[in-house]
Amino acid sequence: MISRFSVCVFLMFVGIATLGFSGNANAADGEMDFEDYYQANAGNSSEMTIPDGSYELDNSLALDPELTIKGRAAMSVQITNVKMYNYVFLKIGGKNVTVDGITFNNVILKINNADGITIKDCDFRFSTDFINECIGSIAGSENVRYVNCTFQAVKSDFFISDCERILLSDTELDGVNCFTYRSSDVEISKCAFRNSKINILVEDGKDFQIIDNAFSDSETGISIDSTDPPLISNNRFSNMSIGISLYQKLTNAYLDDNSFENVDDELSLSYVTGDVGPVTGEKILKANFFYVLMFTVLVMIIAFVYAKIRLNKARPGQAKKGGE
Repeated sequence: MISRFSVCVFLMFVGIATLGFSGNANAADGEMDFEDYYQANAGNSSEMTIPDGSYELDNSLALDPELTIKGRAAMSVQITNVKMYNYVFLKIGGKNVTVDGITFNNVILKINNADGITIKDCDFRFSTDFINECIGSIAGSENVRYVNCTFQAVKSDFFISDCERILLSDTELDGVNCFTYRSSDVEISKCAFRNSKINILVEDGKDFQIIDNAFSDSETGISIDSTDPPLISNNRFSNMSIGISLYQKLTNAYLDDNSFENVDDELSLSYVTGDVGPVTGEKILKANFFYVLMFTVLVMIIAFVYAKIRLNKARPGQAKKGGE
């Protein structure tokens, strides 16, 4: 028969063993520090599968290159910035990093000077403490993909600058302005934008494709301030002041099959007068051709009038010579 003393000793042993394993055991209880977990497991493998649960992050953390970090199931891992009023960054540089299936609360993802980065099935949530702040950025990087992600914020900004070959696809951006600067070969497709001032701004961009997106409940859907003509096709705009805004230095644009519902100004052409009608590829190209044609006709009229004036001045002299 097992004595009570033996049982007590056994339970004490189990208790001590459990305390010694508190790192992973408490992950599900929200007591695990993600930086501690990462440092303890980094370098062991090129793939880090994080146990389900909630993790705290109170300092910025840089991920190693050639690494995949993921949850065991989509959205089963949450990483939260516990210093609400301080920036906490998850930094990605180098090559070939994947972040898969993680929810971030008030954690800003910064991708700088990187190549071959994939962010998929991730959720980025920000409180009102981040109003008018940058809640994510890609800078000086190439081959970066955001796929099937969600951003939830209030009047915040996401920046893409000096980049090449960027894909933003199947992603929801609520309360986020997406600003792009000096970037090329960028595709934004099958995304949903809402509740922001400017859903997408393209400044000095090249080879942009904005395809099959939904824009709603914002001031402006798409704003283009570039010389290179973008492809804007099959997008849906609803409940906003301006659908598409094109600035003066853009001489042409490829707009096709875009639809509008309850939009005050479907197409805004800055410094250009006249109504071009519904925003389709045919109409905008015809509008540009119309302005070129009118300019050409005006030049021809001026040239004709000038020639006629010179001819009239020459006639009196010719008549006098004939009379002699």
